[in-house]
Amino acid sequence: MSDELSADDIHRALATLGRHCRSDTRIILAGSVALMLQQQLRRVTKDGDVIEAHPDFGTLRDALRSVAAQEGIPDHWLNDSARAYLEVLPPDFRTRLRELGPFGRLRVALVSRRDAIVMKCFAHRAKDLLDLQEMAPTAKEIGFVLEHVARLRQLDPKKTAELEALIAAWSVPPDLSRRGPDIRRRGRGPSSSR
Repeated sequence: MSDELSADDIHRALATLGRHCRSDTRIILAGSVALMLQQQLRRVTKDGDVIEAHPDFGTLRDALRSVAAQEGIPDHWLNDSARAYLEVLPPDFRTRLRELGPFGRLRVALVSRRDAIVMKCFAHRAKDLLDLQEMAPTAKEIGFVLEHVARLRQLDPKKTAELEALIAAWSVPPDLSRRGPDIRRRGRGPSSSR
C-alpha cells in the first residue's frame, strides 16, 4: 500500500465511498486534493482535506475505513483536520465551489482555484510554495488574495505579514484590475527560480 494518492486514486475512492453512503452526503474538499481533482496540480498527496461535511464527518469514519481497505489506500485518505482553517477562506467561497461527481448518494464540492490560492498563500509551507510555483497565479488571482489581507490580519497578524512579504517578493504588477499575464511567463511569480 502506497501512502501517496494520485487524483485518479482519490476519484476512484470517492466513487467507492459513494456506494457506501446510506444517506445523502455532501463533502467539501480543499487544499491540494481539490486542486488535483480540478487538474490544477499534477502531483500526489497523502490525504484529502474535508473542510465541511453533511452529515457530520464522524458519521463517515466507518465507510472511510472500508473504502481504504477495499482500495488499498491509507485509512486517513480523507480527514477533517483542515477544518480549523475554514476561516481562512473568503466568506463567500461557497459561491465558487466546483462540483465533482455525483457518486451515488455522495456529492463532492471542490474549493475553487482562487480560494485555494488564498489558503496556500496564507499557509505558505514549503509544499504550498511548490504548489503555487506550479500553479503560477495570475496578477488577478494575487489581487484576489490581497483583497483578503485585512480580514486575514485579524486571524493571524504574523502569518498575514509573511503572506504580504511573499507577495511583495513576487513583484506583482500594480494594475490588478484586469486578468494579468501569467506571472510565470513574465518571470515574476514563485516559479521564476526555475
